[in-house]
Amino acid sequence: MSSVIKSKTTIILILFVVFAVSLIANSYGQEPKLQTDKTEKVYLQIQVRTSEGKLVAYIEPTVQFVYHPELLDKYLDKKPNKSIVTIDGKRFEKIQFEDIGAYAKSFTLAQYIMLDLDSRQPFPILTLIHNGCPVVPGDNYLAFWTILRPLS
Repeated sequence: MSSVIKSKTTIILILFVVFAVSLIANSYGQEPKLQTDKTEKVYLQIQVRTSEGKLVAYIEPTVQFVYHPELLDKYLDKKPNKSIVTIDGKRFEKIQFEDIGAYAKSFTLAQYIMLDLDSRQPFPILTLIHNGCPVVPGDNYLAFWTILRPLS
């Protein structure tokens, strides 16, 4: 009988601790914002190739998370090759640029992260998620960005 009481007491104590920690714990994280009509429209095309140039994957991610909208604006302000386009009666600033690089280790590529490389410690500005693609050292990528920023 006493072992049943001890196990019930232990379960109650564990639940109390979990509940107390959840009340005390603070989250300083920021929820990423999903793409809406009022945010930038981000289109990305990624080509992954072997070191010999053979195409491994062609990816167009569709799920976007913007972690720091203000940093995205600053980042895009620095980019050249801007033009004004009208789509469905709405005006946008169209920004296009490329990003190239190579992979140093093997893993499954399932997201592409835009980093703020101008800061002392790079952190993500936005993330695009896609189906996984295995890469190995020596594989390289070409990422072609098209971003439409709404004009007021």
